[in-house]
Amino acid sequence: MSDIAAYKCKLHSLDYRYNMFVTLTYSNDNVPLLRLCNCNICSSVKVSYNEVDNDFLDYEAVDVTPRFIEKADRYGKVICHTSDHSFSISQLHRKFKYFDDSFPYLSKYDAQCFLKRLRKNISKITDEKITYYLVGEYGPVHFRPHFHVIFSFDSEKIFQAFGKLLHKSWTFGNIDFSLAGSKCSNYVAKYVNSRNSCPRLYSVNALRPFCLHSSHYAERFYKSQKEKVYENVTTCFDDFMRKVDGRTSSTYPWRSLVALFFPKCKGYGNKSANELFYSYKLISEVFRYYQIDTMSSLIDELFCDMAHDQINFRQSYSNAHKYLLRFLVKEVRDVSWRVDQLLFDLSDDEKVKVKHRLYSVLHLSLHFHSFVCDNKPSNYLKMFKKIIFYYSHQDYKCLTSSLQMQEDLSSNSPQMYSDIIRCFYDNVFLRHDDLGYPYIQFYGSKYPNLRPSEYSIFIQSALSDNSLYQTFLAYVNEQFNLSVKHKKLNDANDIFCNNNV
Repeated sequence: MSDIAAYKCKLHSLDYRYNMFVTLTYSNDNVPLLRLCNCNICSSVKVSYNEVDNDFLDYEAVDVTPRFIEKADRYGKVICHTSDHSFSISQLHRKFKYFDDSFPYLSKYDAQCFLKRLRKNISKITDEKITYYLVGEYGPVHFRPHFHVIFSFDSEKIFQAFGKLLHKSWTFGNIDFSLAGSKCSNYVAKYVNSRNSCPRLYSVNALRPFCLHSSHYAERFYKSQKEKVYENVTTCFDDFMRKVDGRTSSTYPWRSLVALFFPKCKGYGNKSANELFYSYKLISEVFRYYQIDTMSSLIDELFCDMAHDQINFRQSYSNAHKYLLRFLVKEVRDVSWRVDQLLFDLSDDEKVKVKHRLYSVLHLSLHFHSFVCDNKPSNYLKMFKKIIFYYSHQDYKCLTSSLQMQEDLSSNSPQMYSDIIRCFYDNVFLRHDDLGYPYIQFYGSKYPNLRPSEYSIFIQSALSDNSLYQTFLAYVNEQFNLSVKHKKLNDANDIFCNNNV
């Protein structure tokens, strides 16, 4: 994962004149704080330092950042729900005794607001855009939240005023910035997949380290090679992996890059060829019957027509127009709806969700029309076939690779391990016990029917004797240790984790 992130950062930086490496930290008065409240009594929980209680308790993490007191939508808001041992919480209180009964946490809200303020300040001096790759993480000693960012741009005006722009946009602590060196991409990218001995509290989705980046990040190079990418669909990305630091990366193309050139429509695997083609050319059908001033007005008009068509108020429309409306209703239909569900009967929140789905369906078709087909309807069929062929080829590659790995493992392992291989596929024969729980049926007298409780133990003990598995496990452990930042400091933080509790 970090290799892909490093490659994207380096690839992106090659297309810009200036690349700035920035570190943002918090002062004690501005660091985001949360307080853990017991879900049962809804009061602040502050466990005694001397108390050792291994019971697992449920908490609500509530935002109590002092600078948010005047913001009713932020202060006192429940950030997330979590559970932890009271002993671990007491250890964290000892660690963060400066903040009383609160804990510092990594705020994505602060990062997003900083980026908005920076873009607004830049717009006052130039119309040129700036791109970014931002990661948020906790420090290895005191779990102090902070951010690292790589900004990329071409503007001389932004470069000359960069320091002032940063200080206007970030007023919560210190700022350190410099021109990004050749190793900055690796340094920043490592935080994406970094392993820290972080407390269980910071492993919750809302509190864990994260990364943000500009839309279409690192795609400029591939856009410039668009014609070549489409010339040979089977090896399109393999042939154009760009040389970075004097060598060509073998990084597999990331999902958003694939979606840029080969967008996959909603329900791709469940539609007939005719339905798929209609999904891609949908925007051209919309052009025939509607004037597009803004996307929001178009969606409102479409939603109204779709709702009226359900109750036959659009009988004057042509059959093609009615087919379009009914096709769109199928596209935005929720699985929880009744068969005869009417759009007019939906609640306001449900109507908003339907409009969001409608937007995503039209947006994909518009991307197919404008980018993939260069605004030429005559290219629809040709490019549609390329998309179909690309995903068919990818499915074939995945299948042959999987079968080859299975064959290699079977040929180098005793018969016992060959039987175990079947357990990692979802098409093996299953049986059910008296309570209805599924389990693998092993053939032969050696392998009695294994109940669910015995299954994982059997697999683990069988694989532990496999030489190939031992080699794989050693490699994984080695890579894990290499990826740990500040390993010595993190090892010292084990006391704040639940490994030994």
